[in-house]
Amino acid sequence: MPLEEFSYRLSSHSGNDSPPHHLAHQQLQRPPRVPFRRIAAHQGHHRRSLPGSEAPLASWARPLPESGVESLSTVATSHLPHRPLRETSGLRGGYARPSFSEQLPRSRSLQHPHGLTASTHQAECSSRGPTGFVSTSSPKSAPYGSILPHEPGLGRSGSYRDGSNLMDETNHTGSRAVAPALDALLGKRHPVLDDGFVRVVDYMGTDESIVQGARVSYGRGTKQLHEDRGLIRYLMRNWHTSPFEMCELKLHVRVPMDTWRQWIRHRTASVNEYSTRYSLAIDAAQQTEPTDWRSQSHVNRQGSSGKLELEVGRALSQREKEFQSEARKLYEERIESGVAREQARKDLPLSTYTEAYWKIDLHNLLNFLNLRLDEHAQLEIREYARVIGHTVVKAWCPLTWEAFVDYRLDSTVLSTVDLEIVRAIHVSPSEAVAAARRLGLLPIDDTQHSRSNRERDELEKKLLRLGLPIPWKTQDA
Repeated sequence: MPLEEFSYRLSSHSGNDSPPHHLAHQQLQRPPRVPFRRIAAHQGHHRRSLPGSEAPLASWARPLPESGVESLSTVATSHLPHRPLRETSGLRGGYARPSFSEQLPRSRSLQHPHGLTASTHQAECSSRGPTGFVSTSSPKSAPYGSILPHEPGLGRSGSYRDGSNLMDETNHTGSRAVAPALDALLGKRHPVLDDGFVRVVDYMGTDESIVQGARVSYGRGTKQLHEDRGLIRYLMRNWHTSPFEMCELKLHVRVPMDTWRQWIRHRTASVNEYSTRYSLAIDAAQQTEPTDWRSQSHVNRQGSSGKLELEVGRALSQREKEFQSEARKLYEERIESGVAREQARKDLPLSTYTEAYWKIDLHNLLNFLNLRLDEHAQLEIREYARVIGHTVVKAWCPLTWEAFVDYRLDSTVLSTVDLEIVRAIHVSPSEAVAAARRLGLLPIDDTQHSRSNRERDELEKKLLRLGLPIPWKTQDA
């Protein structure tokens, strides 16, 4: 069937670029339902067909110039019928984006497959049409023929009518944000414990990405370093966390399984761990030096306090070495006997090392470090957190790390009870003791035995850090 039968001839019209209302709404012959992938020039006029539409594009168009250059600026896209997404493919928007048969480059000159050249310019954004959409052929937005959602208040080329850009284009140069200090660490193993390590595989974003994400609400912002620092510190201080999610870090870690059990509790990361079902278990286990055996804390049931005697430690380290060697020997005997790897591994000690790729955004990484750098965290995982924080994050996002240390890691949080005690201390020690009794930190009177109180113990540490006396331990009290 000839191409002319699939297209609708647009009658010429002289005058304004807008279609006359009496022509735009009159009844016209419906074209066949064919893919909108063809364009032709016939008898000096532009011919076009629409896919599955109930009306042609328009009933008017200017004649083509004698030079054969096709003018696309007169197409009334505000009257273009829209189609639901279910009739299209490969699109995520709610409406189709008709285009030429080839993927048109975003340039001022668009080459037609039949030799025609379409000279483009920024078409006027109009919200007159019944669809409520606008079209633009701006090289900075989308190829000609795209249908873009109309946002109230937007003028030409995605700009607000007050002249400000929707997003500051200077922040979207296409170049990747890099941290030279972290680039120098890529691929290097940072040793932890006796045989563990942390290795930076890849990263996305820097301090600049955090600033960019925060300033998107303003459209454009200042670029001075000291103002970036102030903004990051403001975000950290006031718990505005989403801009920090603009940065991500991917690590390769080797860690003992007992420490990894604590690590994996942070369920805000993407993890791929070495599988002992598919591969043989890593032939390495953490060993404890005779001087590193810790005694159980009598205050914190899940913590340690102090060290064991050296002679006891030597005996424990020797027995540990023998046990790990025997466990590995038993594992290898099972493998040689044909036992499945998933079953042969069941008696391996928790000191056996495992490896994993661990990818996490900066916001959740800081939460991880805030918990695992705490003095109450287990020593082994604290060592990993120390390397990740003080070596990796500090080199990656130095401004963020500085704010994190100031406002989270080394900060002191005062509760309502703490504040009331501090105010009472400024009045008198006796007033502070009375407030402590009233708030349940101390017995009601001196005749009752003072029981251990964890909240009171924590308050005492805060008072010492603030340089204030502990009123119930002073002689006057």
